[in-house]
Amino acid sequence: MKYSSIRAVIFHRILLSSLIWVSGLSLGYSTLVSAEPKRLVQQKAQEIFQTHRRAKKALLGVISEPEIRSYFTEQNPEKREALRQEIEKITVKFSGFFNISEMCLIDIHGHEITRVDHGKVSHELSLEEAELPFFAPGFAAEEGVVITSPIYTSPDSHKVVAAYVTPIYINAKPVAILHYEHDLSALQKKLVRGLEPGQVVVAVDSEGRVTVDSRRAELSGRDIKTLRQHGEALFTSQIFDGLDVATVSQMIDNGDPIPGYTGAYKRVGLWTIYSFQATRNL
Repeated sequence: MKYSSIRAVIFHRILLSSLIWVSGLSLGYSTLVSAEPKRLVQQKAQEIFQTHRRAKKALLGVISEPEIRSYFTEQNPEKREALRQEIEKITVKFSGFFNISEMCLIDIHGHEITRVDHGKVSHELSLEEAELPFFAPGFAAEEGVVITSPIYTSPDSHKVVAAYVTPIYINAKPVAILHYEHDLSALQKKLVRGLEPGQVVVAVDSEGRVTVDSRRAELSGRDIKTLRQHGEALFTSQIFDGLDVATVSQMIDNGDPIPGYTGAYKRVGLWTIYSFQATRNL
């Protein structure tokens, strides 16, 4: 059994089609703020939305491969092992399209069936995946749904990551989840790329923690060593000194001036993207 070139072309088309799929983004900026922060936040939010959408659509493409579903219905041990090895090949190929730290097929007991680590098959399979934050929500998700986890420090790659996970259903019951970790530094670099003097971009996760701040090198993908060393401890709820996320959001909604800046924000899935434009030389 081989991963045929025809299926590879189809899979590649899934990736390309998802790149150009853009939907409405939830509105989160005040009509009172200046045009430049709104333009910038629209651009950055759309970039992240496209990344999420592409990853989710491609993940669903992977679980549609017949080998994955056949693995859970095959009774012959030898054929089942052959299917497992084919799944490894499929997931290795998938990992080549994305900045993936790790990708795993995990059963209902939290045991890894397959694992790809930085594009290579790993035979060091964990039996403790049920303890990780994506496990329970992944199995609770409906068929065909991909969820994105809050950021966390991966116990395997020791990087700060966001996880994408989708359940695999057989006979209307979830039997496994397919999960992969996206290195947070790659998303950080995307958000801070191309900024002009006086522009600031900040991203906040679902727990109100600042995960990207273009003014801080260690939160902008340029200091990966620090990010790995300190992990989630680097992330706070402060956007400006003395101003937390909730306060800044309220100020933008009210049209109140932010010291030295005008600002805007948009929500994209579990993240909220903020942009600021300096109103004076800082």
